[in-house]
Amino acid sequence: IQAIAQGTFSASVNATDLIFYTGHSEAATEKFRFTSQGEIGIGGANYGSDGQVLTSGGAGAAPAWEDAGGGGGTIDLVADGTIPAGAPTFITSAGKAKHMVRMMADNEVPWPSGAQGNANNVAIAYGTTDNRGIILYHTTSGGDELGQVKGWTVADDGNGTITHGTATQFCSQDSSEYKCWYDDSVNKFFIAYRDRDDSNKGKVMTATVGSDLAITLGGLAEGADNPTSGTIADVTFEGGAFGKNENGLNVAVAYSTTDDAGVIVYADGDDSNKGKAVVVTCPSGTAPTVSSEFEWNGNGVEACDVVWDPDTNKFIIAYEDGNGLGYYIGRIDSGAVVQAGPAIGSGLIDETGVMTRIAIGYDTTADKVIISYRDTGSPYEVYTIAGAVSSAADSGMSITFGTKVQSGVVAASVSNGAVHVIHDPATDRNIVFASDNHSTGYIEMHIFTISGTALTLVDTIDVYNESGTNTNKMLRQGDALLDPDTGLVHLIHRHDGGSNYPYHIIMSPLADDGGGMGSVTGVGEYIGLNTTAVTDGNTATITTPGGLNENQTGLTVASQYFIGRTGKVSTVSGEHMVGLATASTKMLVLNFDPRGSV
Repeated sequence: IQAIAQGTFSASVNATDLIFYTGHSEAATEKFRFTSQGEIGIGGANYGSDGQVLTSGGAGAAPAWEDAGGGGGTIDLVADGTIPAGAPTFITSAGKAKHMVRMMADNEVPWPSGAQGNANNVAIAYGTTDNRGIILYHTTSGGDELGQVKGWTVADDGNGTITHGTATQFCSQDSSEYKCWYDDSVNKFFIAYRDRDDSNKGKVMTATVGSDLAITLGGLAEGADNPTSGTIADVTFEGGAFGKNENGLNVAVAYSTTDDAGVIVYADGDDSNKGKAVVVTCPSGTAPTVSSEFEWNGNGVEACDVVWDPDTNKFIIAYEDGNGLGYYIGRIDSGAVVQAGPAIGSGLIDETGVMTRIAIGYDTTADKVIISYRDTGSPYEVYTIAGAVSSAADSGMSITFGTKVQSGVVAASVSNGAVHVIHDPATDRNIVFASDNHSTGYIEMHIFTISGTALTLVDTIDVYNESGTNTNKMLRQGDALLDPDTGLVHLIHRHDGGSNYPYHIIMSPLADDGGGMGSVTGVGEYIGLNTTAVTDGNTATITTPGGLNENQTGLTVASQYFIGRTGKVSTVSGEHMVGLATASTKMLVLNFDPRGSV
């Protein structure tokens, strides 16, 4: 033990530290220090910082200065699914920790006066290069439906905040059957539609979205019978009656990242509604090129949808032609469609009744085709089925399907209940949107897992099912997609109770519990913030309320944080506050529900 002066003694200087040296099997070194100001040093002049406490390191270890826990602590639980570092969690009925998200949120797009979105006139696409998308809809003028396009983007703020740009008119004449897709090879969007004022021809043009979300339209110099501004023209690819009955059910698009090409499939209303397809490319990077038509069904198509299979590099069409639900497989060769199987008119999946609502998606994790459809029984029933695509070459290809699973029942009066299929590789789930009861306007999200070709319906969630919010918000044809950058699902549809305005809704596929629009899964069972990232089945260490979680990034000191739609914490006010930032990486864990429960 030494008493060491900290300066030259004088009448006013008498600072002395008392230092303790000890050794175990080594030479004695400083272990503790008491200063003339009452400070305690650990292993030298290490006095900690304001608010820290002296914490035991256990047997064989020196104590250390650490942040005070404020009365909270941690709890170890088995993880139910992947839980990111710093993410909010709740406890399941099985006693496991699960990632907690704000499940859904209604975002009404600020449409201009007169904006409408009939079943055949709403579409959405997303571009991964610049994290921007487009929405198509129409306004009315003198009885004509004029095509409009808006840019949009989603902030990575933990809450998925949407910003929409100003609308640009892409068709100044009466139009319908809007479809769109994104070509990542040229960073452009493609817009396909039916020009009613030009013999119902099918047309396509390009669009780009600027950093300010402004739209720039492009196209070929020829075919300028329908210019938007006198300098922008589009390409005619169907001589007349593009799509049957203008109900949006028999026109569909898909994009191949392998071929850098889009495929448009449709019923040719000028040729007995036969199924036709064209390939759209943009070799110059500025103007689209459209192939000649290819006939893939000669029976008369009532409804169809198309998806790209990246594993076999083929496109797969699901269709109804009066003989039941069927499929067709094709590929692109030198910019044109080539049959890959089965033969035209074969490939039936379900022959019971007529399927008037069909959607197809592809599970890139399981390498399976997912088809959802609504039959014409009474009541209408929504079925979903999975199939494995064979690897045989071209015309020898086929799909082996599992057993169809009923996931919903639609009232017999519902004439417009649509379906959409989306795969989320992050959660390994397949999501089907469908209308429930037309008279009340429900929209349901059916969530499936898959094993082989066997589907399991794990949850059915009412997208609109809170008091007063579901009135007339039915799912017409609309459109839906998954934003891979935020992991959010976007659904756009017509709101019949709001002057037919299109609604743009975002939601998280992470949730699988309780809810309804705007709800938070597991609110009553919230337990705290996860520490380090953990995968399914491993031990998650959760910082409980009152404790300090040090696994955050980019926090704003003194800001309150809530459960965000993407499963992250967010400063955007929500139903459940989970913490208060004390540093950019530290959160004082709280548990406060403004609705009254804590």
